[in-house]
Amino acid sequence: MNGPDGNAVAEIKGSVREIEVLPKGTTEWWLVPIKTGKFGDLKCTEQGHTEAGMVGQIVIK
Repeated sequence: MNGPDGNAVAEIKGSVREIEVLPKGTTEWWLVPIKTGKFGDLKCTEQGHTEAGMVGQIVIK
């Protein structure tokens, strides 16, 4: 997980169901991909948040 300056502040291991990223924030998530592509189905599940723009994209190269 990256801090406000973009530097790593934590390493997360094991299963992950949720991750919270602050507004305009970025985090890197390293994994072993089985499929490349762009996946735009990240969204906040709190009522009204998706409509307010709390969405994201996963890019696997």
